[in-house]
Amino acid sequence: FMESAASRLLANPVRHSIMTVPFFYRGSFFETGFDFGRPFLLKLSLESSLTIGPVLLISLLILFIRSTRQRNHSLVLFTFPAVFSVAIHSIVSHNLPRYSEPIIPVTVISAIIVIYSYYNSRYN
Repeated sequence: FMESAASRLLANPVRHSIMTVPFFYRGSFFETGFDFGRPFLLKLSLESSLTIGPVLLISLLILFIRSTRQRNHSLVLFTFPAVFSVAIHSIVSHNLPRYSEPIIPVTVISAIIVIYSYYNSRYN
């Protein structure tokens, strides 16, 4: 099995590399959504994950890139496992939405940090 997968990959590496972009996008959605225990106030269901999932993933990437450029090692160490997880699933698998569920807390915290830093730099 591994030999046939490796031979298919090596037969056309450009096509495989191009397909990582749609797989990356596919992994930005969450399969079950969030539920913080309040049915009407703080519930982000599957329908809302279709809009908020890509936003959370983009905020994770923004925070990772910005913290790498600013040499903020604590934020790099915080975001790296989630970025690595999404990247490796995009490269070696179909990146089903359920693969991204373990990184939901990291993406939410990353979005909060990005929004706070934007607000802080804009209004202070």
